[in-house]
Amino acid sequence: MTVSQLIETIQQIPKQRYIKNNTCTQIENKMKTYDKKLDNDQKQDIQEYITIVKQGKLKKTDRKKLSILNHSLINIIKENEEFNEQPNEDEIDSDTEESTIDKNDEIEEQLDSKVEKYNKFNDSHPMEGVALNGNNWRFRLKKDNIDKKSEDRDKIIKFAYRNVNPTFSNHYPLKKDEKTNKFI
Repeated sequence: MTVSQLIETIQQIPKQRYIKNNTCTQIENKMKTYDKKLDNDQKQDIQEYITIVKQGKLKKTDRKKLSILNHSLINIIKENEEFNEQPNEDEIDSDTEESTIDKNDEIEEQLDSKVEKYNKFNDSHPMEGVALNGNNWRFRLKKDNIDKKSEDRDKIIKFAYRNVNPTFSNHYPLKKDEKTNKFI
């Protein structure tokens, strides 16, 4: 069990009503490795935690105690976690680092330039050329020579993609309504 898994299981335990023996023994074994470096108070917290967890079935009062002890247990684990003290010997090429920074700056500039354009769109104005007419609650597409009205916002947006922007026509092929014999 890794340290992150141990912390995660310790955080999950107060939410459970029943704890398997397997998880209890794993926690106990892992905490015994830290036992040499701990104070008496910390050892007492660990013992209290383990005795409660070993019961299997947890009552409401037990879960409250566990949630209180969680913080001290997690702190103990984090304090005693052994870090790799060897230096990282990887060499980072400064040219590639600069090029990735330049690419990130370019992408950020492109996104920033588009923010103003997309911030003006909302539910009543979903895209360029499409707006909600508040009088009769219909969406209206008015762009170039096209003037179309519809109650359904998605229909009008699909129609706009097909007719105004031909690159999206493959995604939304024209469909004919059987009742009205008109393209939707």
